[in-house]
Amino acid sequence: LILESKKVYWFTIVQFICFFVGLGDLSASQRPIIQAQDLELISEPHGRVRFEKIRHDFGSVKRGEILTARFAFSNVGKGPVLVQAVHADCGCAAVEVEENRTYQPGDEGVIVVSLDTTDYLGELDKAVAVMTSDSDRSTHLLKVSASISSEVNAEPPILDYGEIHNALGAHRRLWVQASQPEHWQDFAITGLKYDETLLSATYQKQGNSWVVDVYIKAFLAQSFLSTTLYVLNNSENLDRLPIPIRADLSGDIRIEPSYLEFGAVRQDQSSEQLITLRSMKAFKVLSHRAEIHVNGKKLDDAGRYFEIDFDKELKARSKQLRARLLHTDGQEGSVHGRLFLTTTDPSQPEVIMDFYAFFKR
Repeated sequence: LILESKKVYWFTIVQFICFFVGLGDLSASQRPIIQAQDLELISEPHGRVRFEKIRHDFGSVKRGEILTARFAFSNVGKGPVLVQAVHADCGCAAVEVEENRTYQPGDEGVIVVSLDTTDYLGELDKAVAVMTSDSDRSTHLLKVSASISSEVNAEPPILDYGEIHNALGAHRRLWVQASQPEHWQDFAITGLKYDETLLSATYQKQGNSWVVDVYIKAFLAQSFLSTTLYVLNNSENLDRLPIPIRADLSGDIRIEPSYLEFGAVRQDQSSEQLITLRSMKAFKVLSHRAEIHVNGKKLDDAGRYFEIDFDKELKARSKQLRARLLHTDGQEGSVHGRLFLTTTDPSQPEVIMDFYAFFKR
């Protein structure tokens, strides 16, 4: 039986060799012919994007300038091409392009990249990804760079208060002056702009500098505070100097965990997390409400996405709640929201928690 199998195996190999040798003996007229129209059916003509340049260096610029670069391109292929989308790697870059426009062979277009340097200092390198239907190269990276210096200096550049008790408030001081000594006398602060529900601030000149005193108000809701104070001044390019302000506002009520992570939640399903609140004195949780954003868009009627079960058996100084996130409709994407708990604590009438999830169908 083994000898017979080997015979069949070798006979099959000899058959294939004879077949290919036979084709080699055929004349040109006898061999199979692939017509040009057959090739067109296999591969239709497609467009090809070519940029005149893919990098633009603005050189030395002043902080606060709005920089603009134009990237011209053309379709050098034999078929149409589509610019499907563009994506910048930071919020400082704005991109103008006719998305989803079809460019025929020979058509030209331009992508305009605008760069806001207000929040940057030193060397800046950013990229813009251009997605097209070009099958040879579907993604093109455009790069912009600049060396940024500032007319105005602030020390410190960020006011970080760390953890503070929300019933007490807090104070920090900021020094502002022109970068060049020859401009110290001419430089002036003309005003301050900030969220008056969170902050109060004053300013005055001291020697060659200006002093800004910034106060976080007392009895704010427990949360991570993130806001910006703008120092209005008479500089040429940075007349609204932004000063980021950060603080972790804590109160008598401590929350565990500090935020909620619900993970992936499928259609018509839910995800549950446990919240523990503790205090040195007795308190009650009276009610709750929620705000929910999916892919950055705020959803109406957030109450139908969120449920809270109150545990009545715990002690007066601690509470345990079950938070349930419901996926009740066809929404899909990244979820970010805030849960607001109303309490009887006068120093902390509202407790705020961030939560995150992902809605899947």
